[in-house]
Amino acid sequence: MSRTTSIKKFAEMPVSDRVFYSIFGQYRTSETPEPNNIEEIIDNAISELSETERNVFLMRIVNLLPFCEIGEKTKLSTERVRQIYVKVIKKFRHPRISGAIMSGIEPEK
Repeated sequence: MSRTTSIKKFAEMPVSDRVFYSIFGQYRTSETPEPNNIEEIIDNAISELSETERNVFLMRIVNLLPFCEIGEKTKLSTERVRQIYVKVIKKFRHPRISGAIMSGIEPEK
C-alpha cells in the first residue's frame, strides 16, 4: 500500500480509531472495546492536556494538518509542535490511559 493510500485510509477513519492507531500503532480489532467507551476515555484524557497540547493534538489527529501548518496557526516552530505532539502521544501511552483503552474501563484520576 502506498503512503498516499494509507494517508487516505487514515483520513477516512473515525477520530477514535485515529487516536487508537496513533497511540498503539495498530488498527482496532474485535478485541478492543466498543467505540463509545473509547471515545469517553479519550475525551477524558484530552481534557487533562494543557491548552497547547490539546490544540496541537486535535489539529494533527482531527484536522490531519502537518506540523508546519500547526506551527503557523499556533505561532510555534515546526520542531516545537512535533515535540508537543510526541509528548501527548507518550502521555496517552502511559499505562493508566492505554490500559484503560485496551480494557475498556475508565482510568483512575
